Amino acid sequence: MLFDESKGTGKLLTSFTAPPPNVNIGYAGGIGPDSIVDVVKEILKVTSSSSRNVWIDMESSLRTKGSLPESLGRIPPAKDIFDVNKVFETIRKICEETECGFTL
Repeated sequence: MLFDESKGTGKLLTSFTAPPPNVNIGYAGGIGPDSIVDVVKEILKVTSSSSRNVWIDMESSLRTKGSLPESLGRIPPAKDIFDVNKVFETIRKICEETECGFTL
């Protein structure tokens, strides 16, 4: 089950609903490098009493508007591009918060 209060618009979550018993759940909606730490804390508040799987969906916030280099033959320009630097920034922020011992 995916809980996406934004309905795919990328608007940041404002509430975090606990999932029904025995249901694995994902959360989506505006989650990105700037909000990841606070969002994970809120998700843990509503899911920590269970052993279910929980995930987050961050698709739109890990993209950068622009176009690919011409050398890649992408014509017309792409609307947005998956940005691995935003992924690394997100991981870095989680690791700083949790002292995971992993450096990028």
